[in-house]
Amino acid sequence: MIVSHSIFDIKEYKALQVISSFTAIDLMKPIYVRIDGITYQVTSCNKLHENLSIMNFKCTIDNDGFSKTIYLAYPKTEHVWFLTPKYKPSTI
Repeated sequence: MIVSHSIFDIKEYKALQVISSFTAIDLMKPIYVRIDGITYQVTSCNKLHENLSIMNFKCTIDNDGFSKTIYLAYPKTEHVWFLTPKYKPSTI
């Protein structure tokens, strides 16, 4: 049996399109996120956790004048953003 270690196989994570900014000191921050074909502006974002393989963020998005909290994960080896149902410290 082959065991996959890809985050794509975690069923509660959903891959997203994200536009993010980078600084000279290698800080990354999401600016826009597309969920179900709708683009939202990220109004605030805090990094919750980072280790050698993944970064977890708690972000606020603007949805037609209403603020909503979302949780994003960025696995460094996968190079893709994921929407997570809630923040869980990763052991990946």
